[in-house]
Amino acid sequence: MKLFVIVAMVTSMLCEGQQSWYQTVRFVERDPYAFNRTYRGILFPGTGYKLLGRPASGHVYVVLKRSEYDVIWTAPNHQKTMHERVVTATEASTFASHLRAHGTPVKVPTWISAVGLFPSTVLQLVGAGTTILDIALSAFGSGAADQSAAELAATMAPGGVFREIASLRRESTGKDFFTLSLTYSVRVGNQLRSTVVASSSYALKIE
Repeated sequence: MKLFVIVAMVTSMLCEGQQSWYQTVRFVERDPYAFNRTYRGILFPGTGYKLLGRPASGHVYVVLKRSEYDVIWTAPNHQKTMHERVVTATEASTFASHLRAHGTPVKVPTWISAVGLFPSTVLQLVGAGTTILDIALSAFGSGAADQSAAELAATMAPGGVFREIASLRRESTGKDFFTLSLTYSVRVGNQLRSTVVASSSYALKIE
């Protein structure tokens, strides 16, 4: 029995020592208003990505098939709008109530004009420990402004559009990272305002 226990312990230690790099990287999620966690399933029902790892320790990575990876990698700036949803009047009211209920002082970046695709200079800063939301304000320069949850709530309206944008970044070491960003765009008067509501970054395994 003692021999069996020792062998099992050694085997476990060897397995841990042989982990692939993407199994050792912590994923990062920036969702200051808990909006993405609460409403993603409503905005984009029946969609999702293959996540593996150890959620309890924060070591979660994304798995993409080679064909899925190629679709994003060959798109401009290695990013693609994966899902899009036009907001209804009922949803706008629900989303606004959720945002008004959040007392967090955290603000998110907003632009006067459509976000569209993120510049490649921004994507180069995304990787382990960072997301689009972390770097958007400083990277986009004076074109961005702060917006609180209450201010964002005031822009929730029928016809507003939520988009989920997937971005890829490959480090010089060959390691790939997968970033998802939830954006919201709406016309306010003559201005088209776009906001990064939430963003997350994962190490990526390609099958």
